Amino acid sequence: MTQKSFPNRTLARRFCWQIVCCILFFIFAMCLLSPQAHARQQKSPAKILVINSYHRGYDWSDKIMHGIEKTMQRATPSPQLYFEYLDTKRTPPEKAFRITERHLKDKYTRTKFSLIIATDHNAFHFALRERKKFFLNIPIVFCGIDAELAAKYEKDPLITGVVEERDPEGTISLALHLYPEMKRLVAISDTTTTGQNLLASVRTTMKEKHPDLAYKEFVGFTAAQLKRRLAALSEGSVLLFVSGFLDSEGQAHSLQETFQLITSSTTLPVFTLVGTYLGYGALGGELLSPELQGEHAAHKALQILSGISPNDLAIDMTSPVEIVLDWNAMERFGIAQQDAPEGSIIKNSPESFYERYKSIIWTTLAIGIGQLIIIIALLFTTIKRRIAEKLLRDSEKKFRRIYENMREGYFQAEMDGTLAVANDALLRMTGYTSPSEVVGKLVQDVFYTDVNVRHAILRQVMETGEMIGQEIPLKKKDGTVFVADCSIHLIYDDNGNAIATEGLIRDISLRRMADELLIESEKMSSLSQLASGMSHALNNPLGAILQSTQNIQRRLSPELPSNEPVAHKCGTSIENIHNYAKERDILHMLNGIFLSGQHANSVVAQLSSFSRHSKGGRSRYDIHEILADSLTLSKHDYSLHRDFDFKKINIVTHYDNSIPSVSCIAPEIRQVFLKLLIHSAQSMYATQGAGTPTISITSFRSSPTSIGVSIADNGPGMTKETLSELFAPKAGGRANSLGLAVAKYIIEDHHKGTLDVQSERGEGATYTVTLPITEEESPDAQDDAASSDTPAE
Repeated sequence: MTQKSFPNRTLARRFCWQIVCCILFFIFAMCLLSPQAHARQQKSPAKILVINSYHRGYDWSDKIMHGIEKTMQRATPSPQLYFEYLDTKRTPPEKAFRITERHLKDKYTRTKFSLIIATDHNAFHFALRERKKFFLNIPIVFCGIDAELAAKYEKDPLITGVVEERDPEGTISLALHLYPEMKRLVAISDTTTTGQNLLASVRTTMKEKHPDLAYKEFVGFTAAQLKRRLAALSEGSVLLFVSGFLDSEGQAHSLQETFQLITSSTTLPVFTLVGTYLGYGALGGELLSPELQGEHAAHKALQILSGISPNDLAIDMTSPVEIVLDWNAMERFGIAQQDAPEGSIIKNSPESFYERYKSIIWTTLAIGIGQLIIIIALLFTTIKRRIAEKLLRDSEKKFRRIYENMREGYFQAEMDGTLAVANDALLRMTGYTSPSEVVGKLVQDVFYTDVNVRHAILRQVMETGEMIGQEIPLKKKDGTVFVADCSIHLIYDDNGNAIATEGLIRDISLRRMADELLIESEKMSSLSQLASGMSHALNNPLGAILQSTQNIQRRLSPELPSNEPVAHKCGTSIENIHNYAKERDILHMLNGIFLSGQHANSVVAQLSSFSRHSKGGRSRYDIHEILADSLTLSKHDYSLHRDFDFKKINIVTHYDNSIPSVSCIAPEIRQVFLKLLIHSAQSMYATQGAGTPTISITSFRSSPTSIGVSIADNGPGMTKETLSELFAPKAGGRANSLGLAVAKYIIEDHHKGTLDVQSERGEGATYTVTLPITEEESPDAQDDAASSDTPAE
């Protein structure tokens, strides 16, 4: 098998993909197995607006936001979050409210929120203030609100949340635990709403629970003022940092700036009520976690989105606290870890080896596991590939045997018609000896008789995807045309684009000839049965008519002695009766009846002879009798074209009566002669008016072992192109579309004779049939016998 290769990288591409998938398997395993991944894509997420009182980068705000985001991301489906910051640590609340109101109006006019989360007092006040304008009938979840403010909205059906209730007592008790000699507590705060609320709580706690401990407040000082006051504090004092972002002059300060000012102005320990202040210099305190605040608020929001009414979710009035100390501040102030209260959390402590290199350890472990998976996958893939390769080789051998031994012609061609594959059966069918003679050439040039036929087939295949069992005329290497049964379909690439055609071709010329031969034989058999029946049915009445006519003639004749007595008995003479019959033309009529009966009897005899010659077995026949039967059928317009009258054609016979009989199948030979006569008659019809149409039939001894019959006409003749296709089967649905191919098949295949034609344009055509004589019946060479030239009636 020789073929032109098509791009086929399926096996290599599949192998590469398996390697890539193995490499990515470990990284994406959790994502692929996550049940939430698919669920989040199935439902349109709810929209939540998160309003933060402060600014991005402020540690407290960032941790609240982190708690909210972390909780929301675990939800299924995960809501869509929108964040807005009021920045009231650095901007007066009223001014911040006005700016944010304009911003919301411009930004969210077409956005419908399902829920609002407000963090800390200012954000909650802003949400309440703009409720009718922007958030009508939208649930509000708060966090970072003190219990007193939260209690006012406890019965509001659309408001719930988490109270941020800091108890200064825990931090003050921690300071006393670590510094039993403490004599004075100094609270530092700014003038913000949060700072003032926390300061009031400290003031109340000191008054109610520690009346004996000195208490002092530094509120709203400028940086210079605060620095002088801190430097003036005596030993035994402990600082409690409440808030310090906005001074009395409206100047904003960052946590880092504020604690740098405090630590540079005094060596006194600093405690705090806010967890986010750790890491800047504060020693610690009993603290609320902003991240937990955010998580609790997010949980309540998710419950509302799941269908629970905010009115059914009670406000959390207590806040979880924990004692948290900063390891760096403990080192600076000389406090040992064992001195901390039991259950304390120490942050910013030096990391252990595992904690310091945890990411590297896990990354290395993950890489090792991934490499192990890849090695196992590669091993499995290699084994699987070798098995597949063996199966592929076996399959290729199997199909190659089928391909090489199949009797149908197989081809594969590109869309432009370039032949890529042609099996041996196709080469033998079309008369080629080597694939190199056809591969790489256009099929429309090599096989098709008409390029338009190929274009029509390609259009049909492109429209339907395939063509099955269509008869197409194809040509061989020598130009001979044959009828082929073709089935063709498209070949597609991985993207579904048609890249080639392939199909099977079967030469059905012999089958078509056999079909027509069977049809003609059945016709002849039917005609033979009809002729036999008619001859038997007509013989008896014709005999009675002829006999009765002869009797009447004899009984009217004066020459018959027995007629005279009967005539005398009737009172007349036989002469008078004879004269009367003669005068009334009765004798002429009787003679006409007798002659017509004889003619009919002759026709019946011919029918009887035809029925005997039409019996299907091989036997010995006089070729002249078969010719006579064929002419008889022709004269009676049997299966002839309606546009011409065979009776108007002059038939001249030149028979050699000395030629022997031949062994043949009479109906088949009669069919051949009939087809040749019809073909000659049809060709001469085109030259009507140019002379009398004449067909000459000649029988002769062609060789010691064969006889010949020639049928010549004076028609228009044929061109070389017509002669080359004369005996080629024609594609089509009708049996007679095979032309003279069946006649040639009968003579050359069934009877081992020859059928040839000689013709030139304008010179008529001569068809020559030769048939063999069996050896035992073949006589020695004889002298030429005289032939008779007798025009047929």
